[in-house]
Amino acid sequence: MNSIKAILFDVDGTLVNTDESIYAGLEYTLKKFSLPCPGRDTLKNYFSKTLARMFAELAPTGPQEEMLHMHRTFQKEHIELNKEFPGVRETLAFLREQGFVLGAISNRTSHTMHDILAHVGIDTFFATVITADQITKPKPDPESLLKCLSILECSPIDAMMVGDAWSDIEAGKLAGMATCAVLSGPQGDKVLEAGPNHVLKTAAELPSLFVYST
Repeated sequence: MNSIKAILFDVDGTLVNTDESIYAGLEYTLKKFSLPCPGRDTLKNYFSKTLARMFAELAPTGPQEEMLHMHRTFQKEHIELNKEFPGVRETLAFLREQGFVLGAISNRTSHTMHDILAHVGIDTFFATVITADQITKPKPDPESLLKCLSILECSPIDAMMVGDAWSDIEAGKLAGMATCAVLSGPQGDKVLEAGPNHVLKTAAELPSLFVYST
Protein backbone atom coordinates (compact mmCIF):
# COMPACT_ATOMS: atom_id res chain seq x y z
CA MET A 1 0.00 0.00 0.00
CA ASN A 2 2.98 2.31 0.43
CA SER A 3 3.27 2.73 -3.34
CA ILE A 4 -0.26 4.09 -3.86
CA LYS A 5 -0.16 7.67 -5.12
CA ALA A 6 -3.53 8.07 -6.84
CA ILE A 7 -7.00 6.92 -5.80
CA LEU A 8 -9.79 6.79 -8.37
CA PHE A 9 -13.39 6.71 -7.23
CA ASP A 10 -16.62 5.61 -8.78
CA VAL A 11 -19.30 8.12 -7.73
CA ASP A 12 -22.80 6.60 -7.77
CA GLY A 13 -23.17 4.21 -4.83
CA THR A 14 -19.60 4.85 -3.71
CA LEU A 15 -19.38 8.52 -2.75
CA VAL A 16 -22.95 9.67 -3.38
CA ASN A 17 -26.24 7.91 -2.73
CA THR A 18 -27.93 8.46 -6.08
CA ASP A 19 -30.37 5.55 -5.79
CA GLU A 20 -33.56 7.61 -5.43
CA SER A 21 -32.53 9.95 -8.22
CA ILE A 22 -32.00 7.06 -10.63
CA TYR A 23 -35.09 5.12 -9.58
CA ALA A 24 -37.33 8.18 -9.77
CA GLY A 25 -35.86 9.28 -13.11
CA LEU A 26 -36.37 5.88 -14.71
CA GLU A 27 -39.89 5.52 -13.33
CA TYR A 28 -40.89 9.02 -14.41
CA THR A 29 -39.49 8.63 -17.93
CA LEU A 30 -40.91 5.18 -18.64
CA LYS A 31 -44.32 6.25 -17.34
CA LYS A 32 -44.32 9.40 -19.50
CA PHE A 33 -43.75 7.27 -22.59
CA SER A 34 -46.36 4.69 -21.47
CA LEU A 35 -43.72 1.99 -21.26
CA PRO A 36 -43.64 -0.82 -18.69
CA CYS A 37 -41.40 -0.23 -15.70
CA PRO A 38 -40.11 -3.14 -13.60
CA GLY A 39 -39.89 -2.96 -9.83
CA ARG A 40 -36.92 -1.43 -8.05
CA ASP A 41 -35.46 -4.84 -7.18
CA THR A 42 -35.03 -5.34 -10.92
CA LEU A 43 -34.05 -1.77 -11.78
CA LYS A 44 -31.10 -1.80 -9.38
CA ASN A 45 -29.40 -4.47 -11.49
CA TYR A 46 -28.99 -1.87 -14.26
CA PHE A 47 -27.35 0.81 -12.13
CA SER A 48 -23.74 0.15 -13.12
CA LYS A 49 -24.57 0.54 -16.83
CA THR A 50 -24.57 3.75 -18.82
CA LEU A 51 -27.94 5.49 -19.02
CA ALA A 52 -28.12 4.77 -22.75
CA ARG A 53 -27.58 1.07 -22.08
CA MET A 54 -30.23 1.10 -19.33
CA PHE A 55 -32.92 2.41 -21.67
CA ALA A 56 -31.77 0.23 -24.56
CA GLU A 57 -32.32 -2.84 -22.39
CA LEU A 58 -35.34 -1.68 -20.37
CA ALA A 59 -37.28 -0.19 -23.28
CA PRO A 60 -35.73 -1.23 -26.61
CA THR A 61 -38.79 -0.08 -28.59
CA GLY A 62 -38.95 3.34 -26.95
CA PRO A 63 -37.63 6.62 -28.40
CA GLN A 64 -34.09 6.40 -27.05
CA GLU A 65 -32.87 9.98 -27.47
CA GLU A 66 -36.10 11.45 -26.12
CA MET A 67 -35.97 9.17 -23.08
CA LEU A 68 -32.36 10.07 -22.38
CA HIS A 69 -33.16 13.77 -22.58
CA MET A 70 -36.19 13.46 -20.30
CA HIS A 71 -34.31 11.43 -17.70
CA ARG A 72 -31.37 13.84 -17.61
CA THR A 73 -33.70 16.82 -17.37
CA PHE A 74 -35.55 15.15 -14.48
CA GLN A 75 -32.29 14.52 -12.63
CA LYS A 76 -31.13 18.11 -13.10
CA GLU A 77 -34.46 19.43 -11.84
CA HIS A 78 -34.39 17.10 -8.83
CA ILE A 79 -30.72 17.32 -7.88
CA GLU A 80 -31.76 17.28 -4.21
CA LEU A 81 -32.46 13.54 -4.49
CA ASN A 82 -28.69 12.92 -4.49
CA LYS A 83 -27.17 12.61 -1.01
CA GLU A 84 -23.53 12.43 0.09
CA PHE A 85 -22.77 9.30 2.06
CA PRO A 86 -21.81 10.14 5.68
CA GLY A 87 -18.11 10.83 6.17
CA VAL A 88 -17.22 11.04 2.49
CA ARG A 89 -16.22 14.70 2.51
CA GLU A 90 -13.98 14.21 5.54
CA THR A 91 -12.44 11.12 3.95
CA LEU A 92 -11.60 12.91 0.71
CA ALA A 93 -10.11 15.81 2.66
CA PHE A 94 -7.97 13.42 4.72
CA LEU A 95 -6.68 11.56 1.67
CA ARG A 96 -5.78 14.75 -0.14
CA GLU A 97 -4.01 16.07 2.96
CA GLN A 98 -2.01 12.84 3.03
CA GLY A 99 -0.75 13.61 -0.47
CA PHE A 100 -2.93 11.31 -2.57
CA VAL A 101 -4.14 12.66 -5.89
CA LEU A 102 -7.83 11.90 -6.43
CA GLY A 103 -9.84 11.24 -9.55
CA ALA A 104 -13.49 10.43 -10.22
CA ILE A 105 -14.68 7.93 -12.83
CA SER A 106 -18.31 7.55 -13.89
CA ASN A 107 -20.40 5.76 -16.47
CA ARG A 108 -22.60 8.85 -16.33
CA THR A 109 -22.13 11.61 -18.86
CA SER A 110 -21.08 15.12 -17.94
CA HIS A 111 -24.74 16.22 -18.29
CA THR A 112 -25.35 15.28 -14.65
CA MET A 113 -22.04 14.19 -13.12
CA HIS A 114 -20.54 17.60 -12.41
CA ASP A 115 -23.85 18.89 -11.05
CA ILE A 116 -24.06 16.01 -8.59
CA LEU A 117 -20.50 16.43 -7.34
CA ALA A 118 -21.05 20.15 -6.85
CA HIS A 119 -24.42 19.62 -5.16
CA VAL A 120 -22.93 17.42 -2.43
CA GLY A 121 -19.88 19.67 -2.10
CA ILE A 122 -17.09 17.31 -3.14
CA ASP A 123 -16.28 18.51 -6.67
CA THR A 124 -13.17 20.43 -5.62
CA PHE A 125 -11.42 17.35 -4.24
CA PHE A 126 -10.77 15.80 -7.65
CA ALA A 127 -7.86 16.61 -9.91
CA THR A 128 -9.88 15.25 -12.83
CA VAL A 129 -13.29 13.72 -13.53
CA ILE A 130 -13.80 11.27 -16.40
CA THR A 131 -17.34 10.71 -17.68
CA ALA A 132 -18.87 8.42 -20.28
CA ASP A 133 -18.96 11.08 -23.00
CA GLN A 134 -15.16 11.41 -22.84
CA ILE A 135 -14.48 7.79 -23.78
CA THR A 136 -15.63 5.13 -26.22
CA LYS A 137 -15.83 2.13 -23.86
CA PRO A 138 -17.37 2.50 -20.38
CA LYS A 139 -16.51 0.38 -17.34
CA PRO A 140 -15.81 -2.54 -17.03
CA ASP A 141 -13.48 -1.61 -19.88
CA PRO A 142 -10.44 0.12 -18.31
CA GLU A 143 -10.35 2.97 -20.84
CA SER A 144 -11.74 5.62 -18.47
CA LEU A 145 -9.38 4.61 -15.67
CA LEU A 146 -6.33 4.63 -17.91
CA LYS A 147 -7.35 8.01 -19.36
CA CYS A 148 -7.64 9.41 -15.84
CA LEU A 149 -4.25 8.02 -14.80
CA SER A 150 -2.66 9.44 -17.92
CA ILE A 151 -3.95 12.91 -17.01
CA LEU A 152 -2.73 12.44 -13.44
CA GLU A 153 0.65 11.17 -14.75
CA CYS A 154 0.42 8.10 -12.55
CA SER A 155 1.20 4.47 -13.34
CA PRO A 156 -1.56 1.88 -12.73
CA ILE A 157 0.72 0.03 -10.34
CA ASP A 158 0.73 3.14 -8.12
CA ALA A 159 -3.05 3.58 -8.13
CA MET A 160 -6.20 2.16 -6.58
CA MET A 161 -9.76 1.98 -7.89
CA VAL A 162 -12.61 2.25 -5.37
CA GLY A 163 -16.16 1.31 -6.31
CA ASP A 164 -19.39 -0.39 -5.34
CA ALA A 165 -20.06 -2.39 -8.51
CA TRP A 166 -18.55 -5.40 -10.25
CA SER A 167 -17.74 -3.21 -13.26
CA ASP A 168 -15.64 -0.85 -11.09
CA ILE A 169 -13.50 -3.65 -9.71
CA GLU A 170 -13.17 -5.44 -13.04
CA ALA A 171 -12.07 -2.20 -14.73
CA GLY A 172 -9.48 -1.65 -12.02
CA LYS A 173 -8.11 -5.15 -12.38
CA LEU A 174 -7.94 -4.87 -16.18
CA ALA A 175 -6.08 -1.57 -15.79
CA GLY A 176 -3.52 -3.22 -13.52
CA MET A 177 -4.54 -1.29 -10.41
CA ALA A 178 -5.20 -2.27 -6.81
CA THR A 179 -8.94 -2.43 -6.11
CA CYS A 180 -11.19 -1.72 -3.15
CA ALA A 181 -14.88 -2.61 -3.04
CA VAL A 182 -17.37 -0.77 -0.87
CA LEU A 183 -20.70 -2.34 0.06
CA SER A 184 -22.73 0.86 0.04
CA GLY A 185 -24.21 0.50 -3.43
CA PRO A 186 -27.61 -0.84 -4.48
CA GLN A 187 -26.19 -4.25 -5.42
CA GLY A 188 -24.59 -4.80 -2.01
CA ASP A 189 -22.11 -7.64 -1.74
CA LYS A 190 -22.50 -8.69 -5.39
CA VAL A 191 -19.38 -6.59 -5.96
CA LEU A 192 -17.38 -9.26 -4.15
CA GLU A 193 -17.81 -11.58 -7.13
CA ALA A 194 -15.21 -9.46 -8.93
CA GLY A 195 -12.51 -10.38 -6.39
CA PRO A 196 -11.35 -6.98 -5.05
CA ASN A 197 -8.08 -6.65 -3.14
CA HIS A 198 -9.82 -4.87 -0.27
CA VAL A 199 -13.40 -4.68 1.02
CA LEU A 200 -14.93 -1.92 3.14
CA LYS A 201 -18.49 -1.21 4.23
CA THR A 202 -18.30 2.39 3.02
CA ALA A 203 -15.82 4.76 1.39
CA ALA A 204 -15.57 6.60 4.71
CA GLU A 205 -13.51 3.67 6.02
CA LEU A 206 -10.85 4.12 3.34
CA PRO A 207 -8.35 5.98 5.56
CA SER A 208 -7.97 2.78 7.60
CA LEU A 209 -6.07 1.26 4.66
CA PHE A 210 -3.51 4.04 4.66
CA VAL A 211 -3.27 5.50 8.16
CA TYR A 212 -0.35 3.25 9.06
CA SER A 213 1.28 3.08 5.66
CA THR A 214 1.68 6.70 4.56
